[in-house]
Amino acid sequence: MAEKLIPKYYGQYLIKFNRPIGRVYHLDGTVTENVVYVEIGRNSDGTIKYAYPIVEPKNKSFLMESNYGNNEQV
Repeated sequence: MAEKLIPKYYGQYLIKFNRPIGRVYHLDGTVTENVVYVEIGRNSDGTIKYAYPIVEPKNKSFLMESNYGNNEQV
């Protein structure tokens, strides 16, 4: 779903979902559940290079909001 919300151009994108989307497993063995951010990177040809949930973005300049999962009717 997240890959459909971002432009099909090279770059790094952050999406904030308004619902839990996954878990983050940390190096010390702890787990953060119910994260709402995903980071996605695209290759120069527009294909997905990586996509994974993150706890909190350090740089929110690439942040995009998603209404996916809201109870609002469009």
